[in-house]
Amino acid sequence: MEQIVSTQNPQIKGVCALHNRKGRVEQGRFLIEGRHLLAEAIKWRMDIETVYYVADGSAERSVNGDVCGSGDGSGAVGESSLLSQATEGGSRLVQVSEQVMRKLSTTETPQGVAAVLRFPEVPRTMAVRDEKDIVLVLDRVQDPGNLGSILRVALATDVKGILLTPGCADPFGSKALRGGMGSQFGLRVLAEVDGSECRAFCEWAGAYVAALAPGGRPFGQWARSAGDGATAGNNAAIERKNTGKGRPLVLILGNEGSGIAPELLGWADDRWSLPMSNGVESLNVAVTAGIVLYGIRGGDNGRS
Repeated sequence: MEQIVSTQNPQIKGVCALHNRKGRVEQGRFLIEGRHLLAEAIKWRMDIETVYYVADGSAERSVNGDVCGSGDGSGAVGESSLLSQATEGGSRLVQVSEQVMRKLSTTETPQGVAAVLRFPEVPRTMAVRDEKDIVLVLDRVQDPGNLGSILRVALATDVKGILLTPGCADPFGSKALRGGMGSQFGLRVLAEVDGSECRAFCEWAGAYVAALAPGGRPFGQWARSAGDGATAGNNAAIERKNTGKGRPLVLILGNEGSGIAPELLGWADDRWSLPMSNGVESLNVAVTAGIVLYGIRGGDNGRS
């Protein structure tokens, strides 16, 4: 079993470089922390290169085949099960000291396990052609917590892909990963997609493009018109409510302060807004995403 006890170890220094976006881009890798994110990475069959953990006896015995974990991610037994699953998937295990784990961690209270993953490969042209498909374009959403929350909602509402324009937070940074609770692993996320690429994608997919912007027609009007006939058993109308007029839907959400860039807003097919009462000027972009995506899906998302 490989062990590292020194914070000056070159391998540890290389992992610490992943705390920054520049290091992640240069290495093509990113760092996750904690049992939940490791469990999500295993669930979505991510390319987990190395798992670092602080041994507590039970975890070490499990790796050697003496303990059978519950797999629920709770306590030492849950961690043991995760380590075993990671090993079976081809990941390298490295036992580290508590000092090293604190060095690796970006939080004040490390959970005792961290892992280095390879970036997932996502084709620049995603297979989005079905009328039920939804793709999000996030324009310069800078707060990583907001980005993570949006990705969480996107996974829950079966969004097929995410396009991030230059200026967006890094979806694989530590704060975005915590905010998304690992939702990134179940989504196709493309970063640094400029306005011309977004437009070319929308044209290729034959998508109906809607932008959330001030002055747009109330979202409720679109939701009601898209659902016309659904109560009468019109299946086609139900499908249209899931997207945009029988075509894939691309939904654009903008920067927390300045909104959507004119180059994106200018070629949208429709503009939607959320009416506000009592002098409220705007909502958090992640809250807006949740309201609109669940409104589009009709509430049940096609699931029981």
